[in-house]
Formats: sequence, C-alpha cells, structure tokens
Amino acid sequence: MEPPCVQQCPAKAIRKDTENGIVIINEAICIGCYYCSWTCPFGAPVFDVKEGIMNKCDLCYERISVGSRPACETVCPTGALQTQVFDPELSEQNVPFFPESGVYPAISIEKPERPSSLKQQYINTYPEEVLGNYSPGTMVKNVDVSLKREWPLLFFTLLISVLGAVFGSFFLTGMNVDPVTFGVSGISGIFISMIHLGKKIRVFRIIRNFLNSWLSREALFFSLFLFSSILSLSGKFNPVSGITGLITMYLTAFSADMIYIRSVRIRNELFHSSQVTITLPLFLSFMTGFAEAFVLFAIIKIYLYLGRKVEYGFGSTVQILLIVSRLVPGLIVPSVVFLIAGVWGIVPGILLLTGEILDRCEFYYEFDILTPRYAMESHFKQKLSGES
Repeated sequence: MEPPCVQQCPAKAIRKDTENGIVIINEAICIGCYYCSWTCPFGAPVFDVKEGIMNKCDLCYERISVGSRPACETVCPTGALQTQVFDPELSEQNVPFFPESGVYPAISIEKPERPSSLKQQYINTYPEEVLGNYSPGTMVKNVDVSLKREWPLLFFTLLISVLGAVFGSFFLTGMNVDPVTFGVSGISGIFISMIHLGKKIRVFRIIRNFLNSWLSREALFFSLFLFSSILSLSGKFNPVSGITGLITMYLTAFSADMIYIRSVRIRNELFHSSQVTITLPLFLSFMTGFAEAFVLFAIIKIYLYLGRKVEYGFGSTVQILLIVSRLVPGLIVPSVVFLIAGVWGIVPGILLLTGEILDRCEFYYEFDILTPRYAMESHFKQKLSGES
C-alpha cells in the first residue's frame, strides 16, 4: 500500500524506495507545506525550521545503500535497535499507540532475550498494565498545529467562500462586481496563503501531484476559478466562462475540505460547521437574498457546531460565552433579520462573517493530529496523574 504522505504530497517530493520500502523526502523539491505531517499516521515527517522543508528519518538510506547499518543501530549501547527484512506476516498487526489508519508500521516490539534483566519489572507489565484502557479519544493537543501558524490557511479558505459567493451572485442575479477588485482579492489570497509554505519560491510545484493530492487540486481549481470568473465578470466568453467559473468554484471548495478530511485527526468528522462546502452556499444565499436557503444552511451549521461542542466537551464560562458569541450574532440574528425583513444588509453581513471567522478559528484550535508520540504522552500523563 502506498504511504499517505507519498499520495498526498502536492510537490511529489516524497517517494517509497521500491527495493527496501524506505520512505524518502527529496529536500530539493519539498515546498514545506506540512501536509505530509497531517496525513502520516506515524508522525514521521517533521518541519525543519532552519531549512523551511519537511524532514524524516530515512534509516540512513545512504549507509544502507552501501551495506552499512543505520547510525542509531550502530551507536545504541544496549543493542535494542535492529534493522532487518520485515516479515510480511507482521505487516498488518496493530502496534501499541499507532493509530488504526489502514497503514501499518514496519516495526515489531519484542521482549529482551534475557528475562532476568533488571528491567523485567517493566516487561512484566507490557502490554496490559502499561497500556491499560488506551483510547485515541483521550489525546492531548498536537502543538505542531496551531492557529498562530495556520492563519494564512484560515484566511484563504474563508476567501474561497466569499469570492465563490460573490461570483455566484453575479452569475445568478447579475449583481455588479468589479473584475479588477475581484481579481486583486483572489491574487492577494494566493500570496497570503503562501506565507504558510516553508519554501515559497517553490510554490509552482504545488500542482505537480494533481492526480492524487487534494492540496494540488485545490491550488489548480482555484487558479482556474479565478481565471474563468474574471473573464466572465469582464463579459468575455460568456456563458462558457461563467459556467466554468461555477464548476471550478465548487471543485475548489470540495478540494479544500478534503485536505482536512484526509488528515489523520483524533476526531476526523466527515462534516463540520466550518467546511467551505457549507459556508459558501450560506454566503451565496445571503448575498442573493434567498432567505429560505440561508436559514436552512444556518440550521445545518448550528447543528454541526453544537454536535462538535458536545463531543469535545464544554463547561467553562469562557467556552459557553464563545459558543453564544459564535451562534447568536453569527447565525441566529442574520436568520431572524432575513425572515422578518426579507433583505440582507451590511451589519448582518459583518456579523455573519465574524461568526464564520470564530468558527474557523475554533476548528484550527481543535485540529489535533493523532500520532504515536502524542498517544504515548497523553496515555502516560493520564496514568501517572491517576497513580499520584
């Protein structure tokens, strides 16, 4: 089975060696987008801050290629690390703390050959007493994914919804839209999203893996959407350019959502309230004055939002205030205004956009990548706190 990081790398910077199965990152191609670390169930890829690219252990590939052993195996004082040809019969066995993702690690954990060693007291507790009632739902937050770092993506995904709704309003109702302002907004969004990349100068490589990577598809579809919509807004090649703009608009939104759905999260919901494919029609129905559709999508968002909060748990005063601040002015008030007045205005629009920003911020805050490292940290912290 092809590793998820190899499938989803937009720049095709990751490959699996056909002879020994080692997954290798080509540092000369990597754009530093972090996406491999979101899709890898083993937490192998890490971001090199100095170089601006992703990196991972490749078992000292250069050494193995010439018949030597990996450096870690060579210097391990107890000989606890060994590399060998992996037994295919073990390839589908679950390893403690590794998430069940359909991809299995090529490792095995064995008891020492000398049971009478001083560490026997720990061996006797493996795995039942040490692992206990391990559950992926009790993980701690992955500090590598934060709103502070992902804010360019927050801005870009919201921009997709806004530009899509603006163009949809033009196409459906003939709303006056300046193509220059529209184009500048879209291009500015592209440059802002590039802040997320470690190697911005290599951004052109982001569409290389269009056949497999949702990140590549998002970049390509958004570029096509921006190009075709500007043509349509300028009165060029209509209705072909307009229809192309609508199609690529929703393909962009779908691809943006699939990026997060394909990531290895602790709680990987198929639907959530901040999805672009739900936010875009909400904005569109608001701008076109379609009150019934707006209220419908608002109810869907409220249901998904509250469902997420119930699953994650809330109870503090701050959390309750945040929920009220997100729902009341951001969805309930605009819905009431729509139903009573039948029109939309600047103030309800600002409230709606603010609510969506809050929802997206919460999504990134709750965006927890499930890896063996964080599984172990969380489990043993809980075990130690319980014993103390």
